[in-house]
Amino acid sequence: MEDQKLPLKYPIPHQENKEIRRITFKNGISQIFDALNLQKGWLYTLKSLLLDPGRLVKYYLGVGRYSTISPWKLLFLTTALSLFLIIQFDLNSLFTNQFIEGTNESSAGIEKVNADIFIFFNDYYNIILWSSIPVFALVFFLILRRSFNYFEHVIIYTYYLVLGNIFVILLLPVFALTNWGFGIYLVITHFYIVYTYIRALDLTQWHQYIKLFLAITLSYILYFIVLVFSAVPIIMNHVA
Repeated sequence: MEDQKLPLKYPIPHQENKEIRRITFKNGISQIFDALNLQKGWLYTLKSLLLDPGRLVKYYLGVGRYSTISPWKLLFLTTALSLFLIIQFDLNSLFTNQFIEGTNESSAGIEKVNADIFIFFNDYYNIILWSSIPVFALVFFLILRRSFNYFEHVIIYTYYLVLGNIFVILLLPVFALTNWGFGIYLVITHFYIVYTYIRALDLTQWHQYIKLFLAITLSYILYFIVLVFSAVPIIMNHVA
């Protein structure tokens, strides 16, 4: 995969002559093996996303638009799969119980809040996840533009969300068998958000790193405010 240098030069010419043929046994088998291709397609995109997500972002925005999978396809698929696993294995309940155990608090009131939070996250998981995209993209666009427009920042953060979903799936045994699975998840995803943006935006100087951590911090604060104002009425309505 070619490492694109900023700023990307548009329009980017793309020469790919394609011919639609009738599906036969031969080309049907060929399509199956194409799905396992490590040079393009699903496996290639997932491999690149795990190894160097920032480089993948630039490749997708540049010459690799037709050889990598769209972040939206990946987001919808991984969100559906991770939500299924969260509900199937009661992960939200595990997360909230670990939080309460960490505070050394136990009361009927807290248990009721725990149940309400669990129901809220199960019912609105995809909305909670996807609503972070415009918030984070806006903050990063304002603080770390780096020749990318707002929607290109949306693409960067969407790929990062896909990574978050992937790690929910990969860490499922850790969540189920230990009390520190959520902590591991937070460490990994916070590492990846820093790694992704450093690579995607070609950050090399200390003042750029400071801006990055400022953007991350402000994004979480703003998103928390949005989430609280959205969630509290819903939870209160459920309690009532």
